[in-house]
Amino acid sequence: MIGCDDLREALLLGRTLDATLAAHLAGCDECRAVERELGALAAALDHEVAEPPRHATAHVLHAAQPLLARHAQRELWRRSARAVAAALIPLPIVLVANLLFVRTVYVWMESVLPVGVSLFLIGNYAALLALLLAAIYGAIPLLAARQVGFAHEVRHG
Repeated sequence: MIGCDDLREALLLGRTLDATLAAHLAGCDECRAVERELGALAAALDHEVAEPPRHATAHVLHAAQPLLARHAQRELWRRSARAVAAALIPLPIVLVANLLFVRTVYVWMESVLPVGVSLFLIGNYAALLALLLAAIYGAIPLLAARQVGFAHEVRHG
Protein backbone atom coordinates (compact mmCIF):
# COMPACT_ATOMS: atom_id res chain seq x y z
CA MET A 1 0.00 0.00 0.00
CA ILE A 2 1.32 3.41 -0.97
CA GLY A 3 1.48 5.96 1.83
CA CYS A 4 2.25 9.62 2.21
CA ASP A 5 5.90 8.90 2.96
CA ASP A 6 6.34 7.01 -0.32
CA LEU A 7 4.84 9.87 -2.31
CA ARG A 8 6.85 12.52 -0.50
CA GLU A 9 10.04 10.54 -1.06
CA ALA A 10 9.30 10.29 -4.79
CA LEU A 11 8.56 14.03 -4.98
CA LEU A 12 11.70 14.93 -3.03
CA LEU A 13 13.90 12.74 -5.20
CA GLY A 14 12.33 14.15 -8.38
CA ARG A 15 11.00 10.82 -9.64
CA THR A 16 8.12 10.60 -12.07
CA LEU A 17 4.92 9.48 -10.41
CA ASP A 18 3.45 6.15 -11.45
CA ALA A 19 -0.30 5.47 -11.44
CA THR A 20 -0.54 4.45 -7.77
CA LEU A 21 1.44 7.47 -6.57
CA ALA A 22 -0.59 9.80 -8.79
CA ALA A 23 -3.82 8.28 -7.43
CA HIS A 24 -2.60 8.81 -3.89
CA LEU A 25 -1.70 12.42 -4.68
CA ALA A 26 -5.15 13.02 -6.14
CA GLY A 27 -6.86 11.64 -3.03
CA CYS A 28 -4.65 13.06 -0.26
CA ASP A 29 -5.06 16.70 0.77
CA GLU A 30 -1.88 16.74 2.90
CA CYS A 31 0.29 15.48 0.04
CA ARG A 32 -1.21 18.00 -2.38
CA ALA A 33 -0.43 20.76 0.12
CA VAL A 34 3.29 19.91 0.22
CA GLU A 35 3.69 18.86 -3.43
CA ARG A 36 4.85 22.28 -4.65
CA GLU A 37 7.29 22.77 -1.73
CA LEU A 38 8.84 19.33 -2.18
CA GLY A 39 9.18 19.92 -5.93
CA ALA A 40 10.97 23.22 -5.29
CA LEU A 41 13.24 21.57 -2.75
CA ALA A 42 14.03 18.74 -5.16
CA ALA A 43 14.91 21.29 -7.86
CA ALA A 44 17.16 23.19 -5.46
CA LEU A 45 18.93 20.00 -4.42
CA ASP A 46 19.36 18.96 -8.04
CA HIS A 47 21.69 21.86 -8.87
CA GLU A 48 25.36 20.99 -8.95
CA VAL A 49 27.65 22.56 -6.40
CA ALA A 50 30.76 24.26 -7.70
CA GLU A 51 33.98 22.56 -6.65
CA PRO A 52 36.52 24.63 -4.73
CA PRO A 53 39.85 25.40 -6.41
CA ARG A 54 42.52 22.74 -5.97
CA HIS A 55 44.87 24.98 -4.02
CA ALA A 56 42.12 25.85 -1.51
CA THR A 57 42.18 22.41 0.10
CA ALA A 58 45.89 22.59 0.86
CA HIS A 59 45.51 26.17 2.09
CA VAL A 60 42.66 25.26 4.45
CA LEU A 61 44.54 22.24 5.80
CA HIS A 62 47.65 24.37 6.37
CA ALA A 63 45.60 26.99 8.21
CA ALA A 64 43.86 24.36 10.35
CA GLN A 65 47.05 22.45 11.23
CA PRO A 66 47.63 24.10 14.66
CA LEU A 67 44.01 23.53 15.66
CA LEU A 68 44.12 19.89 14.50
CA ALA A 69 47.38 19.27 16.38
CA ARG A 70 45.99 20.79 19.57
CA HIS A 71 42.83 18.68 19.25
CA ALA A 72 44.89 15.52 18.69
CA GLN A 73 47.01 16.26 21.79
CA ARG A 74 43.90 16.90 23.87
CA GLU A 75 42.36 13.63 22.66
CA LEU A 76 45.57 11.78 23.52
CA TRP A 77 45.42 13.06 27.10
CA ARG A 78 41.72 12.21 27.39
CA ARG A 79 42.32 8.67 26.24
CA SER A 80 45.28 8.30 28.61
CA ALA A 81 43.19 9.57 31.53
CA ARG A 82 40.38 7.13 30.68
CA ALA A 83 42.86 4.24 30.51
CA VAL A 84 44.37 5.16 33.88
CA ALA A 85 40.92 5.52 35.44
CA ALA A 86 39.88 2.12 34.10
CA ALA A 87 43.04 0.56 35.52
CA LEU A 88 42.48 2.15 38.96
CA ILE A 89 38.95 0.80 39.33
CA PRO A 90 40.01 -2.61 40.74
CA LEU A 91 42.64 -1.11 43.11
CA PRO A 92 40.41 -1.03 46.23
CA ILE A 93 39.41 -4.66 45.66
CA VAL A 94 43.05 -5.68 45.27
CA LEU A 95 44.04 -3.83 48.45
CA VAL A 96 41.22 -5.34 50.53
CA ALA A 97 41.90 -8.85 49.20
CA ASN A 98 45.61 -8.55 49.99
CA LEU A 99 44.89 -7.13 53.43
CA LEU A 100 42.61 -10.07 54.24
CA PHE A 101 45.18 -12.52 52.85
CA VAL A 102 48.03 -11.01 54.90
CA ARG A 103 45.92 -10.99 58.05
CA THR A 104 44.87 -14.65 57.55
CA VAL A 105 48.43 -15.78 56.91
CA TYR A 106 49.66 -13.80 59.94
CA VAL A 107 47.09 -15.46 62.23
CA TRP A 108 48.08 -18.88 60.89
CA MET A 109 51.83 -18.16 61.20
CA GLU A 110 51.36 -16.81 64.72
CA SER A 111 49.96 -20.19 65.77
CA VAL A 112 52.91 -22.09 64.21
CA LEU A 113 55.91 -19.75 64.66
CA PRO A 114 56.99 -17.37 67.39
CA VAL A 115 55.35 -13.94 67.27
CA GLY A 116 58.56 -12.09 66.30
CA VAL A 117 59.34 -14.39 63.37
CA SER A 118 55.79 -14.39 62.01
CA LEU A 119 55.61 -10.59 62.32
CA PHE A 120 58.97 -10.27 60.51
CA LEU A 121 57.87 -12.56 57.65
CA ILE A 122 54.46 -10.91 57.26
CA GLY A 123 56.02 -7.43 57.45
CA ASN A 124 58.47 -8.32 54.68
CA TYR A 125 55.69 -9.84 52.55
CA ALA A 126 53.49 -6.77 53.06
CA ALA A 127 56.39 -4.47 52.13
CA LEU A 128 57.10 -6.50 48.99
CA LEU A 129 53.42 -6.46 48.09
CA ALA A 130 53.24 -2.68 48.58
CA LEU A 131 56.35 -2.24 46.41
CA LEU A 132 54.93 -4.40 43.65
CA LEU A 133 51.55 -2.62 43.72
CA ALA A 134 53.29 0.78 43.63
CA ALA A 135 55.43 -0.32 40.68
CA ILE A 136 52.48 -1.75 38.77
CA TYR A 137 50.12 1.16 39.39
CA GLY A 138 52.94 3.66 38.84
CA ALA A 139 53.62 2.17 35.40
CA ILE A 140 49.98 2.33 34.27
CA PRO A 141 50.06 5.99 33.12
CA LEU A 142 53.24 5.36 31.15
CA LEU A 143 51.85 2.24 29.49
CA ALA A 144 48.52 3.93 28.77
CA ALA A 145 50.21 6.94 27.16
CA ARG A 146 52.42 4.66 25.09
CA GLN A 147 49.47 2.52 23.97
CA VAL A 148 47.34 5.53 23.06
CA GLY A 149 50.27 7.06 21.19
CA PHE A 150 50.82 3.81 19.33
CA ALA A 151 47.15 3.63 18.37
CA HIS A 152 47.32 7.25 17.17
CA GLU A 153 50.38 6.46 15.03
CA VAL A 154 48.70 3.43 13.48
CA ARG A 155 45.61 5.44 12.53
CA HIS A 156 47.46 8.48 11.20
CA GLY A 157 50.84 7.04 10.25
